[in-house]
Amino acid sequence: MNRAKDAIFVAQALLDELGADACRIAAERAAALVRDGDTTDAHFWSQVAAAARVLSASPRPQLPPARRRQIMVQDRQFRQSFKVSPNAYLLLTSDLVIADANPAYMKATMTTEEIRGYGLFEIFPDNPAAPEANAVLNLRGSLERVLRTGKADLMAVQRYDVRGLDRLFEERWWEPSNCPIPNDDGRPELILHHVRDVTAHASPAIRI
Repeated sequence: MNRAKDAIFVAQALLDELGADACRIAAERAAALVRDGDTTDAHFWSQVAAAARVLSASPRPQLPPARRRQIMVQDRQFRQSFKVSPNAYLLLTSDLVIADANPAYMKATMTTEEIRGYGLFEIFPDNPAAPEANAVLNLRGSLERVLRTGKADLMAVQRYDVRGLDRLFEERWWEPSNCPIPNDDGRPELILHHVRDVTAHASPAIRI
């Protein structure tokens, strides 16, 4: 996958949902990654910020919601980008059922294609050994905000443990974001859920 093309795809999605804030948010994420020592993802988000600046300076026709949905969901290029992206993406329906997951997401969460069609929190429940994490509560709140407002929601770093192949929970820390994909009426029909595993960079202060 050409990461430059992937950066343009992400920049376009951020501009559609966040407008002028897209450049700032992408640049802030790049800076945070530099501080974490993650130079590979920092470079990618720097590309996103640069692409957002270029795209925001170019006149863009306002497409009707039906056309935006066609571009985002049904368009072959989106599907291909979704599939081969090195970034972890999950598509959710408005009732929080898993519609699709790309290979990067399944690798990060130690899951398979069999998660499709199940409720999100059936597959990813809270770890009963870490009740203080409030993982399900926090993620559900973010997703409900996206459905209610129709705007993207960028979450703070979260502890959300996942089950390994042995079905035992493993500690994981994530940087999640959720973006709506509208239907013909402009209401969120799907949610594009993105996570970045920051377990290796989570500070002791966060872990407490």
